[in-house]
Amino acid sequence: MNNVTRALTGLALVALYSQMAFAYIGPGSGLSAIGTVIAVVSAFFFLIVGFVWYPFKRLIRKKKVGVEGGGEMSTEDGPKGQLQSAETAVAEMDNGRESQQSEYQRLT
Repeated sequence: MNNVTRALTGLALVALYSQMAFAYIGPGSGLSAIGTVIAVVSAFFFLIVGFVWYPFKRLIRKKKVGVEGGGEMSTEDGPKGQLQSAETAVAEMDNGRESQQSEYQRLT
């Protein structure tokens, strides 16, 4: 007999011949155990969703952009397009801040 078989046999014998333990598990610890199990199961579910669903969603979005854009991929989806749109947003914020400062100086 190998070690794994011996360990499983020993575990089965202990489980069959063990006496009843007269212990009390209160409602708080029971609810904590149930909450822990629910949290672990939902974390595993969201892990699977994150690794499986997100790439498919991204692929579908890229195909939609390719169809709407005349069959070519849009440059705004790539990192370069995101950087350009971020730079544009910062420039617009700076312009707005300058106009607010000039308005404040005019009023004071």
